[in-house]
This record gives sequence, C-alpha cells and structure tokens, in this order.
Amino acid sequence: LAIELVFSKLMYLASIYLGGVAMPLTEDSLSLLSKTELAYIAGIIDGEGSISLVPSKLKRANGRSIFPLVRIANTNFGLIDWLGHRLAGGRHYTDQVSERRKPVAHIGWASNEAVLLLKAVLPYLVIKKPHAELVIELWAINESARWDAGGYFGNGHPIPDWLLYRRLDAKEKLAVLNKRGL
Repeated sequence: LAIELVFSKLMYLASIYLGGVAMPLTEDSLSLLSKTELAYIAGIIDGEGSISLVPSKLKRANGRSIFPLVRIANTNFGLIDWLGHRLAGGRHYTDQVSERRKPVAHIGWASNEAVLLLKAVLPYLVIKKPHAELVIELWAINESARWDAGGYFGNGHPIPDWLLYRRLDAKEKLAVLNKRGL
C-alpha cells in the first residue's frame, strides 16, 4: 500500500510537470484532451469500468429518478489519480474487501458528467459502446422531456409516466448488457 501511495504521488507530480492540470468535466475541458487520451480512457472504461443507470436514493425522488453512472475501479491508485487529474469531475473513494485482497480505488461520474464523458469516448469504445449509446439516447430524451416540463422536474413539475417507463426500460436493457457470462 505504501508503494501505491508513493506511486500515486509521483503520477500526480508527473502530470503537473508534463502540463496535466485538474479540469472540471465540461465539454470544453474534454475538448482539450487528445484523441490518444480519449481512446486510452475508453479502453479503461471498456476493461475496468461500468456504465449503469442508478435509481436515486433521495426520498423525494419517490423511485422515479434514475441517473447515469460511469465508474472505474482498479488496484493501481496511480491510474485512478491520473483519471482524477485529467477528468477532475469524478468522485474518488477507496475500499478494501478483505485483508487478503489489495485495496481498490474507485472513481465515478454521475448524471450530466457521465453523459459528457460517454459522448467524448464513444468513438473509441468497443465492448461498452452499446451501453454508452443507450445511456446517451435516454439522457437526450430526458433533457427534452425536462424542458417540456418547464426546465426541471420537481416542485410541481412531475416526471411524466412515459419517461419513467422509458427510464425503467433502459435500466433493464442495460442490466442485460451488463450481465456476466453468456
């Protein structure tokens, strides 16, 4: 673990030295990444990441709110730190399942940040391309419906039933895509 932490600090210092800076995840910041970096990030998402639709745990959402989540987990803290510096909108955390396993670092992007990231890496995704396309399509429908409802959902602007059914359908389709095995 001490070696991982030292490596993590070295990666951070190297990113600063090489001109890498922490950026908020926006369309503008993503446009600053090279095609090579976007392809590398897509490969990481394909191999080590997950793309999912997650129900909100907020009571006021009443089970009607589902948001996209892109998450990457790896035992190499340097990799997660690099992603954090290049895509600073992500949220980091670590866990250790048991003493017999290495600690795992996680980074994730939710809602609009997740969709922006998926749009940027979509041309380079292979395995998770159908997952990303499904989420991007759902989010476009969601944004259109949100504007039809007055710009936002909540406070007298309920999520329409048809959109809830589209969200649940997309969540089920994504669960099938994410299913392990045959």
